Amino acid sequence: MSICSVPNCPRGGQLRRGKCHACYEKWRIRQHAYGRFDPEFIDATETLEHIQKLRAAGTSWRRIAELAGIYRTQLMRLRTATKIGRGTAERILAIPVPAAKHLVAADHDCVPAIGAARRIRALTALGWTQSYLANRLGMSVGNLYATTHLTRDFLTVRRDRDIRVLFEELQMQRGPSVRARNLAVKYGWALPLEWDEESIDDPAAQPHRVRRTKRDDFVGRAVERREAVRDLTDRGLSAEDIAIRLRTSARQVQRDRSAA
Repeated sequence: MSICSVPNCPRGGQLRRGKCHACYEKWRIRQHAYGRFDPEFIDATETLEHIQKLRAAGTSWRRIAELAGIYRTQLMRLRTATKIGRGTAERILAIPVPAAKHLVAADHDCVPAIGAARRIRALTALGWTQSYLANRLGMSVGNLYATTHLTRDFLTVRRDRDIRVLFEELQMQRGPSVRARNLAVKYGWALPLEWDEESIDDPAAQPHRVRRTKRDDFVGRAVERREAVRDLTDRGLSAEDIAIRLRTSARQVQRDRSAA
């Protein structure tokens, strides 16, 4: 049985603030008289509003409970509470409202896949192959395909963070694959710099397409052709064979080899 913490009090039972009922009431009346009573339970309105903000930002009930250091069942009961323990309220109010879910969510939580898909598509448009990206992410090509083409609406926060990190690393580097860039052109995928960092995760956002001139197209095709010539040359093909494959002249192949 729990014993009252007041010296020389033999009573026990159910305690409040470590005191039996009689000692607690004496202490409470005295504190009120001196105007320094600190209520154990306070109005729950502010705490419930904060929980609603956390939920609106994408923080799960389980994650809020983890961050507050309370049981999830205890948190769920608070939804209809009018009073809440001061300590519990302080811990919940100390949880920052995240600008985005991935900043506060646990690794096993799920987030919409649209942002991750756009980042993978943008890296593909930059010339990075799906196999390379999958290898860097520790994924199978099939799973990466599912993310890229949004056959799944959600993915784990851990995977989303990994894709964000890889995107930050590669978004300013031109990849080596002409085929990857052609695939992106086929599907109309935007380049990394055509997305605003603040809106790439917004399903309603649209990329800011860069206006391409005829010269841009000519230079782009020339660069891709030279890369293809270099690749086929490394495989041991002759200039004539390469010219047939690329539908150009052997002389152009020789010039591209010299330029490379």
